[in-house]
Amino acid sequence: MTVEIPKQDTSLQLEICELQTDPILCTKEIDILFWITLPVERYPFMLDFALKMVCIFGTKYLHMKMYIIQHKPNKM
Repeated sequence: MTVEIPKQDTSLQLEICELQTDPILCTKEIDILFWITLPVERYPFMLDFALKMVCIFGTKYLHMKMYIIQHKPNKM
């Protein structure tokens, strides 16, 4: 994970720094399972931020999928 720490929200900076230097976590692929298994007691702000992002993009994905289904031409 490469992120410019000074450009991030101050509440996340320390957790990002710790996450980038964690030898176990920095070797894992960053996907939805990564955020689910992140220790909440160690990374509370990162987990909160990640869950908000998942909710936003997950909602957008479902919305677009429903739009496509609703506007799909009927084949007869």
